[in-house]
Amino acid sequence: MIRVCFYLLLVFTIGSGSFTSSGQSVQPIPLNQHNFEIPEEDSVNKVFYKLVSFTADSTKIERIFNLDNQVIQIIRTSPKEGDYQEQTLEKFDSNGQLKSKTTANLANSKLIKSYFKNGEQVAQVMYRGEHKYTIFRTGYESPRQTLENDFEPRPNEKKNDFDFFLGERTKFSSNEWPSIPHHGVIGVLVDEAGTVKEVVWTNPPEAEKWVADKFLKAIRAWKKGFLPAMDEFGNPVEEWAYFHFRAGGRLENAQMILKLNIP
Repeated sequence: MIRVCFYLLLVFTIGSGSFTSSGQSVQPIPLNQHNFEIPEEDSVNKVFYKLVSFTADSTKIERIFNLDNQVIQIIRTSPKEGDYQEQTLEKFDSNGQLKSKTTANLANSKLIKSYFKNGEQVAQVMYRGEHKYTIFRTGYESPRQTLENDFEPRPNEKKNDFDFFLGERTKFSSNEWPSIPHHGVIGVLVDEAGTVKEVVWTNPPEAEKWVADKFLKAIRAWKKGFLPAMDEFGNPVEEWAYFHFRAGGRLENAQMILKLNIP
């Protein structure tokens, strides 16, 4: 069990209060395998669904279920107050036991994620901003300071080089720059050997296909490979990496960043 205490760089507030009947979603919202919303009629890609509630203090509660009606995730998002907005994400295994808990400040992207096994904390990662991470696993003598989060797949190259590669391949001419904003997410499935098994557009309702295709093509053109994710015990595992892009509207250039795995 980890006995190291971290001093968080985030400002947290834990919301409390009872549920309001008017804040409870009556209709289940269908989700695909990546936990993104999909049209109600898209039964083929429906893997999960969620119900949304609000507490008396306006904290948003999203409960995500599998098709067997078992809760697999609970997301709590508090209202934004000044320079912080807290979000917590709890993930559960098939036995209903807590697998991980992430607490993030959405206002500055700083977060801390703890991993659990049989009810005990076995690993932890803290994102301190500016691509700086603190990682601890059972067996480490002390926390390790790194510039990468090895719990997630990542490009086998310096981040700046990867960003430059994508930037050069996702430029829009003035004539094709979208007039309205598009937000899309590209998912890359990397196995335990670092092999890319899938590259897919994960949130179709939030962007047009011709815009997303530009970013899909850029990711698929990356030939320097990826490093696999490491689990809470330091073993390579198959995992998804998610790349968010924004294009259109008043932005002068498209942006593409590797997002930490928080829906």
